[in-house]
Amino acid sequence: MPRCGVVPRFSDLEVIALSLTAESLSIDSEHLLFAKLESDYKDDFSNLISRRQYNDRRKYLFGLTDRIRKSMVEWLNFFYLFNHSTYF
Repeated sequence: MPRCGVVPRFSDLEVIALSLTAESLSIDSEHLLFAKLESDYKDDFSNLISRRQYNDRRKYLFGLTDRIRKSMVEWLNFFYLFNHSTYF
């Protein structure tokens, strides 16, 4: 989402992707999420922001994240129904 100021080192898309990934893995603790990222995936997230920044940005992006989540659910439901329907 467009904002004034310095370009963040962690994009909105990365914040949304991390939020949805954590949710899909049932990680509901930011402390656990960041501990896992720092211990197992440190090299993959060289620009990782602080937990406070992540939390602030995640809240700011909630509306967009929710629309993406709902779109993904609709797509997955369609895919499931398409692949599990019986044709006579």
